[in-house]
Amino acid sequence: MNIRLSLLLFIFHIPFYAIVAQITSADTTSWKVKNKLEYTGTYNFGTSDLVLSYVNGSFEGKIINSKLNDDGNARIEKRETISNIRIEGNTFYSNKSKGDFVVSNSGGKQIFGLKIYEPWNTKKDIEIGQLTSVRKRYIGNYPYTSFRILTKNDLKFIQKSELQIMRNEIYARHGHIFTEGGKMDIHFRKQPWYTAQQSDATDLLTEIEKNNIDLIKQVEQE
Repeated sequence: MNIRLSLLLFIFHIPFYAIVAQITSADTTSWKVKNKLEYTGTYNFGTSDLVLSYVNGSFEGKIINSKLNDDGNARIEKRETISNIRIEGNTFYSNKSKGDFVVSNSGGKQIFGLKIYEPWNTKKDIEIGQLTSVRKRYIGNYPYTSFRILTKNDLKFIQKSELQIMRNEIYARHGHIFTEGGKMDIHFRKQPWYTAQQSDATDLLTEIEKNNIDLIKQVEQE
């Protein structure tokens, strides 16, 4: 499958547990779709999210656990990649958990979610994560570099100094720690959304982000 058809994988994590309505099993029925790609997105499970995507012909997922640091002034994230994902009908399978995609019609409004059996972040037998509005969670001056493949036409009018910032913003959304006192360190520490927490964020990059970083580097060097 052409990478240009890849759907978003990474979302900058902002906790929604304070505002996401809870779905209960009693309210739900099976959520069935014509195209399995409709299941991609971010599912909020209170203090953690499951980010489900479709890249290069297969489903990928990340669990993002979030908590405040000891000082209570910054949020620390722990990310875990889940593998062996497949979807049969409306049932979700992975190396981590099994579940079903469900929909709630309570209050006259459809709310979509993923019911997980033996969830990773609670002792409950079942937990339902609500599908959130994912695009609102991108952040920075160039958020699109994390959810769509760029072309040279996207970059041709951007100065090289800005290209450098654009490229490193992808790392910054993952909390990458830049060289102390360097240009990128100074720039991103001024951004209210940035939290330095990963010594090397390379392993957290999605295929979309890796492709965009390579393209931006190429244009910078021309």
